[in-house]
Amino acid sequence: MNTATARDTTTEQPLPQNLDAERSILGAIVLDNTVLNVAMSSLRAEDFFLPQHRHIFHAMIRLNEKHEAIDTITLMEDLNRRGDLEAAGGVAYLSQLADGLPRVTNAEHYARIVKEKAILRSLIHFTSAIQEQALGAADDAGIILDRAEQTVRRLRESVVGSTAWRTRFHTPDELPEGDAVFLIDRILPEGVTFLGALSGVGKTWFALSMARALTTGTKFLNVWDVPEPVEVLYLCPEMSAKSFKKRCRRFGISERFHCQTIADGAPLDLADPLLMAAVRELQPVVFLDTAIRFSNAEDENSAADNQELTRAIFCLLYQGARAVVCLHHRAKDTARAEEMTLENTLRGTGDLGAVASACFGLRYEQFSGSAAYMKESRKLVRLEVRCVKARDFIPPDDFRVQLSPFIDQIGDMAMLTDEPEQEPEAVRLSQSIVENPRATKVQLQVITGIGRNRIAKLAASQGWQYDAETGWSRN
Repeated sequence: MNTATARDTTTEQPLPQNLDAERSILGAIVLDNTVLNVAMSSLRAEDFFLPQHRHIFHAMIRLNEKHEAIDTITLMEDLNRRGDLEAAGGVAYLSQLADGLPRVTNAEHYARIVKEKAILRSLIHFTSAIQEQALGAADDAGIILDRAEQTVRRLRESVVGSTAWRTRFHTPDELPEGDAVFLIDRILPEGVTFLGALSGVGKTWFALSMARALTTGTKFLNVWDVPEPVEVLYLCPEMSAKSFKKRCRRFGISERFHCQTIADGAPLDLADPLLMAAVRELQPVVFLDTAIRFSNAEDENSAADNQELTRAIFCLLYQGARAVVCLHHRAKDTARAEEMTLENTLRGTGDLGAVASACFGLRYEQFSGSAAYMKESRKLVRLEVRCVKARDFIPPDDFRVQLSPFIDQIGDMAMLTDEPEQEPEAVRLSQSIVENPRATKVQLQVITGIGRNRIAKLAASQGWQYDAETGWSRN
């Protein structure tokens, strides 16, 4: 039988190889021909170290292409017909291929070993060749570097290609059982969640309330259960460190919480090695406040431009993040929309909403359309919240939350359970006139939602008179 030298003539060190694994994968194919499909998904004949094993593997592929059985007899006939029988080790070696084989079911493992050794040998030969080129200085250094980069890229691709596809794709039976896993019951599922609101409407307050519940394990807004406390990684490159610290302290956030602010420089690249290391170690819920700051997109309405951001978000999940919560702006022209929908909750391309498992729209509560009520909502950070997307779970009903004065009383936002009292039209109109003394009846109609003819009657009943030059006055 021919035997190949197992030494590198340059370094005098044994070349990486595992002859037992090579023989085992070939023997497994003889015992179970379907194993050839497993082997062919990652191996080429050139990946075998021994020349006789390369000949045998070539013969197996030829027999498979002709839909013939692969066994000792058919292998002998094929190799003998091509004059390769002796090069393949002869009759005695072929007859012993399957002897002492540990387990056919380990064939995929054997194939990975063979491929890994082949890649290492290629890397050794490659580095030796680069060394010779550099010592000989036959080419410009830039050319040698380009050649090296291309070769390394091919080797890397072969490593990726050597991973058996069965480890990446699954049958339905292999998929995990059960329902969606929630980090906050019916609010925050594992995966991607978006919070959409106009700028300055309270997204960060709402997100910090979520972070408080997640890090302490207490009910979110004293309503929704948190199964267990988890780590939080909060990235907010738009906020100063001092301001953010004050907000965290008001919520009593300290343990299991890590953040980066504007004091730490430009927004992180979501592929940053330190960020990846933190995600792998902490397995946190990651907050991106706001998400678009972590994108290089020139046009938010471009799906292609936003693909980089969505890929980075999924990479965070792949590295171990339990969930990624993305704070995002609504478009300004949606401010007067009567209903919050998925389409008008997130600014830009619909691709962002498409990747989300859940999406919540937030806006200042505008009950009754009163300007005074809206002003109070802004002052108190009183928000309407609607789940505009819930993938594979029943969304919560619309709810209302408020920051002040509860943040100073209980260290959190609070749910509002009582419906606001409907203001009498006359009171609402009088308040609007006081705040807008020169507003016309048409303008007051927009502000109050009361019809123009009705405004004239109500104003008169309250003693208001309108003058085109001086505006409203009261008797």
